[in-house]
Amino acid sequence: MKDKLYEFYLKCKSRIKALSSDEFIFLLRKSGGVKIGKGCKIFNTRNVCIEADPVLLEIGDYVKITQGVVVVTHDYSRSVLRRVYGQIIGDGAPVVIGNNVFIGINSIILMGTELGDNTIVGAGSVVKGKFP
Repeated sequence: MKDKLYEFYLKCKSRIKALSSDEFIFLLRKSGGVKIGKGCKIFNTRNVCIEADPVLLEIGDYVKITQGVVVVTHDYSRSVLRRVYGQIIGDGAPVVIGNNVFIGINSIILMGTELGDNTIVGAGSVVKGKFP
């Protein structure tokens, strides 16, 4: 039920008023257990996409996520192989965002990424890997 609430928001967000940062964070926490620390801010929530299995996403304290950011904890691009091998092959890995992190406009954080404390992700970045 909890993740259905977030899915409903994603489907309807173009037709409803933008949520405040606090409302969006509340929804993420309640939608299945995304761990989000204190003092976080998500700017322009209508243009932020958190497409994650809630148990695979952890966001530390005082994180700033700007507009257009996409965070994903899965990769189903290999599902293309279904046509060749007859099965869907997907993958997922945790995303961990440390404390006091800034994620710039239109950045993409891919599955398996770990951003350490005090990290700055520049605008338009595509990030995958471990950054202490």
